[in-house]
Amino acid sequence: MASTDFCISKERLRVFRECLKATTTTPEVLPDGDDLWKDGWRIVVELLDQAEGMAHSQGQLDCAKCIERCNRMIEKVMSEEMAVLPDVCRLWTRNTDWDGHWPRFVERVGAYHLRQVEEAIPALEQLRLRWQEETENSLPEASWLYQAECQLESMRETLVACGMADRRVCRLCGLEHASAAGRMHGRSFFCTGCWSAKAMLQRNLGDRTELKDFSPAETHSFFRAIAKEKEKQGGRIQWVTVRATLVRSLTDRRISTFRATCTQKELPLLVWVNQGWDKTLVEACPNRFSEELGTQVYAVPVRELSWGEEYAKIEEQVLRHEREGQKSKGGKKKKDNAANAEASSDGELDLPAAEGSVSDKKGKPEVDRKKLLAKNVALADKAAKALGPLQGTATGVAKLLEKVEKSGCEIPEGIKQSKDDCMGKLETWATAARECINVHESTRELWKDAGGDLLPLTALPFEGNDVKLLLKQATEVQSTLRSLLPKKEAKAKAAPKANAAAKASPKKRAARSHDSEGGDKRRKTGKSPP
Repeated sequence: MASTDFCISKERLRVFRECLKATTTTPEVLPDGDDLWKDGWRIVVELLDQAEGMAHSQGQLDCAKCIERCNRMIEKVMSEEMAVLPDVCRLWTRNTDWDGHWPRFVERVGAYHLRQVEEAIPALEQLRLRWQEETENSLPEASWLYQAECQLESMRETLVACGMADRRVCRLCGLEHASAAGRMHGRSFFCTGCWSAKAMLQRNLGDRTELKDFSPAETHSFFRAIAKEKEKQGGRIQWVTVRATLVRSLTDRRISTFRATCTQKELPLLVWVNQGWDKTLVEACPNRFSEELGTQVYAVPVRELSWGEEYAKIEEQVLRHEREGQKSKGGKKKKDNAANAEASSDGELDLPAAEGSVSDKKGKPEVDRKKLLAKNVALADKAAKALGPLQGTATGVAKLLEKVEKSGCEIPEGIKQSKDDCMGKLETWATAARECINVHESTRELWKDAGGDLLPLTALPFEGNDVKLLLKQATEVQSTLRSLLPKKEAKAKAAPKANAAAKASPKKRAARSHDSEGGDKRRKTGKSPP
């Protein structure tokens, strides 16, 4: 069994302990500031800090306390208190069985661990070279450092070969995959192929799949079989293949756990012998004289396992589940008729209802006719609602275009193309809407005639908000065309009328005079009387 990342980490701690011991016990003193031997311990501290944070986030307080103790001891080690080194190793070894927590921590920091190993190798090499330069003789400690380098090289090769930094085990197929070749769902990893197959089963069969009753070994076998079929088909797999694989797996599982039925047939000796049975074995079985046949009959116990019959029954059940899953998507799922359901050989699976149990109402001409008429009415109403705006807008664009042509303005190519597309859609859609309304009105007499041949209307070339979008586009085209028209000159203000003569003199008021007859006479003032 390949060593795990945790074992490698423990080995790494031992290597750096030896490096630390060799560095601090040498009689030769390295220059001040050359503390490369502490890099390994810093790496361990950083890893444990990440583990402690993860333990707190998951509520594992005991684990967090243990990691904190280990960190404190490592800090003492880095302060060159060599007495605590055995305690660190014992603490590290004693907690290798952190169930559920340590594997997840190792997977998370595995890539970081590998990078630190690669950085520590040249650091130790520099330390060894500096050591040899400072000493006249080759000390044993220098060979220890070289040995530590070799161990680090081995650790790096093991990490890369085992792929512990970037490998996960799929929960469904049980095979190792790269982390990028799948996804995490909760605490479980699913490879891309198994996740797609599971989604396909859920989509076509719904929740009624027997996979939940499979053991882990049976689940692994099923999804590995799907993976093999996928490789045969060039990396793509269809639902028909997945369904056939499911039926085979269910059948094999049923047969392997099948409670063999034992039946006893009473037949004459000659019949058993003709079927290939040994005469001595048949004569050793219980026998009696049959008054109906007038001869001695022998009861031979026969055990049968009908794989083909069981396969057919399971296939029918899977097909029924598939139909129910499709109906449930549209909200039309119906309950099965329990009276028509056949029992499986061991009573574990329920089978589809017998043929001919479909309701008599389905497919009646009257029901189909009403549905078709309602569909035609809805389509005609939609056409009538859109016809007015389409025709009005088309007429408006045509008139505006005529004005632009008379003015002699040149229409740019982009605007011309937009105008042509808009006018083409307006005219085509208006024509289709008008024809739909006319055809619908022409069949008015057939609406109440049950014997008439009512045909479906032709579908309209637009749906939903297509008309609104087209009208909005036509408005923009009209606005652009108006901007091309030459602007009219503003009219000058009218000059005020000249007052040729002076203002007319006001009329003089007439004065009254009394004549001899006593009557009042008017005379104009300003004039002498005659």
